[in-house]
Amino acid sequence: LAHQRFTIMIPYIDRIGAAWAADLFEETTATERLLVLRDATQLLACGAQGKRIESIATRIIDYGGADSANETFHAKIVLADGVAAYVGSANLLRRSKLTNLECGMLVEGPAVAAVKVLMDAVISMANS
Repeated sequence: LAHQRFTIMIPYIDRIGAAWAADLFEETTATERLLVLRDATQLLACGAQGKRIESIATRIIDYGGADSANETFHAKIVLADGVAAYVGSANLLRRSKLTNLECGMLVEGPAVAAVKVLMDAVISMANS
């Protein structure tokens, strides 16, 4: 996966999910590897896998904080350079990887632009 920017946006992550995300980041040659979480403190509960993803990601963005009453976004997206995106239901959790029947789609072509606009807006909101 040769990309400039590889972004994973997910509301929830656990130890299994942190390993999953780290595996994805290790497979890409992207110079930017962004992890966008609803509450970045979730990584503390991920132990060694949380530290692993922290060392591999070039940036971790928190878009909601620990107050789940004010959750702003619940999408699960993996975006590669704005040219390909996975949009689906899977959080980065053990259940999503090993138990649940999740659903998602790979989006390519002009439709990816809308996904990129959405992700850029969430990142912009988190940075402000």
